[in-house]
Amino acid sequence: MSRPRRSARRRAAPLLALAAALLAAGCDAEGGDVEIHGLALQPEYDDALLRPGQVAAEPHNAPLAGMTPAEVAGLFRLPEGLPESLDLQPVSPGGWARSEHGRLLRLAVVFNPETPPKGDTLCAAEAPLPTAEPLDDRYEATLALCLRGQALAEGRIRARRSGALDAEWVAQTMAELLGAMLGAGGARS
Repeated sequence: MSRPRRSARRRAAPLLALAAALLAAGCDAEGGDVEIHGLALQPEYDDALLRPGQVAAEPHNAPLAGMTPAEVAGLFRLPEGLPESLDLQPVSPGGWARSEHGRLLRLAVVFNPETPPKGDTLCAAEAPLPTAEPLDDRYEATLALCLRGQALAEGRIRARRSGALDAEWVAQTMAELLGAMLGAGGARS
């Protein structure tokens, strides 16, 4: 009886090794490639800043054609150890500078920018940054956690999928980016 178990283990070992290799290469289980880069975390960042109702989402555009700013705000998921939900309300780029809303802490994001901005540039933008049209199978994005015009944390992602993009896959890959930016379980204890 122990022989079939060993045989099953032998068959499973190469599959497990392949799965580990794909994850290490930045591939996900759904046939996509994800590259996260340009990470920076400023000393002023503190997990305590991330409180429900205190953070806004500032999308400059959307990864999928026809997405509303509220739908883009719904893409953000925080790493474990941080509040499960921030109740992100969408705000227009630069609205903080024009006193259009009371939220100075924002997750600003631009998808498929013509020129990838630095985090501080994204945070200080007073109008939507120039972007390319959404693509069917991939996107690039710059994400920054902004306090007024300063990026407390920032990162970039290039994500390509073997099939068509959908909101759930974009949310998963953006969660990877946010987790890398803020650190699993929070950037600091």
